This record gives sequence, C-alpha cells and structure tokens, in this order.
Amino acid sequence: MADKCISQHQVFKVETIGDAYMVVCGLPTPNERHPVHMARFAIDMAAAARSVKSPVDGSPLQIRVGMHSGSVMAGVVGMRAPRYARPW
Repeated sequence: MADKCISQHQVFKVETIGDAYMVVCGLPTPNERHPVHMARFAIDMAAAARSVKSPVDGSPLQIRVGMHSGSVMAGVVGMRAPRYARPW
C-alpha cells in the first residue's frame, strides 16, 4: 500500500519508526511542488488505510498524518542510507 503511494507521488521513504512512516519530498533533488506531492501522498495513504480492516474489531484503520515544511538537516547512515531530520 505505502510503496505504491510512494511511487506515484515523488516522495522518498526515509524510515519507519514504530507506527510512524517517514517520507520526504524535494530531497535530495529540489522540487518546488513538494507540498502538493506530500499532501496528495497523505490523502492517498489515508484512503488506502481505510481499505485495511483492524484485526481487533474489523473496522477500517484510521491513520494520523503530520507534515513539516521548511529547513531540514541531512546525514548518511552507513554508506548509502540518507536520513533527514527537522532541525531544532
């Protein structure tokens, strides 16, 4: 589900932390339309989640979405894996 949305919206998966799925857009290649791509990715992920049923009660999954737009810091873990973080 998430991988299909990633390929459609020009976002890059950074990592999964617990129940959080972190993606970036406009990095490392700048993209002036990154807010549009991120918002559409979020909308499609929320819609896709509704098609997944909870194993507990059979109800559709609900997800929370948060976005940050602005400066980021980048680093590389190991030889190839870029990591991005919001600077504090």
